[in-house]
Amino acid sequence: MIFFAFTVPTDKESESYLDIHNVGIESNDGVDLSPTVRPKGRKDYILLYTHNAKLKVKLSDGTERVVDSHCVLFKPSQPQDYSLYPDPEGKLCWIHFNGTFAIDILRKASLYNTFTPVQRSEEIYELFKELVITLRRMEPNYKLICNSLFLKLLFLLSENITEPTEKAALSEEAQKKHNQKRINPAIVYINENLDKNFTLETLASICALSKTSFTHTFSKTLGVSPIAYAIARKLAALDPERFESAAGRIAIKAQRARERRQEQLNHEKNLRTGKKKAEKPAPPDKKRQAEEEKAPAPGKKKNTRPGPKERSAAARQRQKSQARARFAGSRPVKKGKGSGRKDR
Repeated sequence: MIFFAFTVPTDKESESYLDIHNVGIESNDGVDLSPTVRPKGRKDYILLYTHNAKLKVKLSDGTERVVDSHCVLFKPSQPQDYSLYPDPEGKLCWIHFNGTFAIDILRKASLYNTFTPVQRSEEIYELFKELVITLRRMEPNYKLICNSLFLKLLFLLSENITEPTEKAALSEEAQKKHNQKRINPAIVYINENLDKNFTLETLASICALSKTSFTHTFSKTLGVSPIAYAIARKLAALDPERFESAAGRIAIKAQRARERRQEQLNHEKNLRTGKKKAEKPAPPDKKRQAEEEKAPAPGKKKNTRPGPKERSAAARQRQKSQARARFAGSRPVKKGKGSGRKDR
């Protein structure tokens, strides 16, 4: 028996921050069902939750793993091969979702690993049922309601993790390999079609990504935009002697982009762990150092000769005193109409 709800199309990419495509609950009633097999995976994330059930998952290396009271996450384009063991009380809950915010919330909930042991909870099962009902009714603002229920679901799953798992943050090298694999078809297409004109939509469709996701992944991996990379490759093909350093500059930009990304990840990790950033030593006070250097050594007389500023101030004071003495007995000039006329 399957109790589910979905949107059309169900397998798609999303440019919004979070989008729920499909939610369902499956029970085999003790009958052995055929396994779910998707050799090329899907374009969205799939989160499976076993409730009083055992799930057999076949990994990409050919090994099989049987899990009970687990969350299983299949990422986009990841091959899928799983089946539910015959059990009248066992239920398999699933949800398909995507969005620019998906990977961040999965990491923060420590659910980005393929297998995460989770304690059985009736509250989690009831929340899956509520998600199915909400998606079926499609009432006004149903997407916003589904997103809020999904965030609550991730919170409950994170709270019910039975074994401490490491934070599901990809290392820099693993992230680089993953992104490189996603954009590699576009790089091959650019290098093989330097004499042709192509658009950003064409390159994104080759990688089975949206335009926004493709641009972000490409720029994050190579440090330059896809169009800038294509222009540099075309110029290098036309005049190798003049533009031979273009590839080197692209590699330098990519290295700098990776370094900035690593600094950002380290900063976020320090914020989570409460570790403060090492304070830089205060810069030396050059003015104070200069005064200390000019100060006389102990036992020596200090030079009492006035400096240039003191001498100029004394000269101005002396000029003012002389002017007062010169005009001490004179009467002030009355300023008024005709004061500037000459007598004829």
